[in-house]
Amino acid sequence: KLRSPWPASWGGAAAMKFVTRRQITTEKELHCIREVSGCQSQALTELDKLKSEQAEKVAKLQADQRAEIRALHEKISNMVQEVTEERQRLNEAHSDELRQMQERQTKEIRRIHEEHRGQLAAELARHIEDVRKMQADFKTQVKNTTSGMRFVQTRAPCFGCCSSLTPAQGKAQIDPAWEPPIPLGEKATEKA
Repeated sequence: KLRSPWPASWGGAAAMKFVTRRQITTEKELHCIREVSGCQSQALTELDKLKSEQAEKVAKLQADQRAEIRALHEKISNMVQEVTEERQRLNEAHSDELRQMQERQTKEIRRIHEEHRGQLAAELARHIEDVRKMQADFKTQVKNTTSGMRFVQTRAPCFGCCSSLTPAQGKAQIDPAWEPPIPLGEKATEKA
C-alpha cells in the first residue's frame, strides 16, 4: 500500500489521487522540459557544429578568392609589363627606323648638293667659255670694223660713200646704212 506523503487532514485518498495526478503531470512536464532542454542542447551543439563548418567553408572560400584575386593581379601586372615592353620595343624600332631614314635623307641631300654644285660648276665653266668666245668674236668684229673704217677712210673720196669727210677734220663719219663686213666663218653660221 502506498503511503501518501500528505497528511490525512488534507483529504486522504482523494488528495492522493490529486497529488498523483499533479505529480504525474509535473513529472510529465519535467520529462518534456528535460527532453526539450536535451533537444535544445543537441540543437545548440549541432548549430555550433554547423556554424563552425560554415565558418571553415567561408574561410576556405575567402582564402580561395584571395588566391584567385592575387593570381589575377599578377596576371594583369604581367600583361601590363609585357604590353609596356612591347610598346618600348616598337618605339625603339620606330625611332631607329626614323634615324636611319633621316641619315639616308641627309646623305641623299648631300649627294644632290654635290651633283648640283658639280652641274653648276660645269655650267659656269661653259658660260665662261661662251663669254670668252663671244668676247673673242666681238674683238674680231671690232677689228674688222675698224679695218673697214680705214678702208672706207682711205677710199672714201673715190667711191663717195662718206659725204661728210672734210680735210680739216681728218676723220671719216660712217653712213648709218652701212654694215661692217662679216668674216667668212660667221657667214656659214648665220645662213644655217
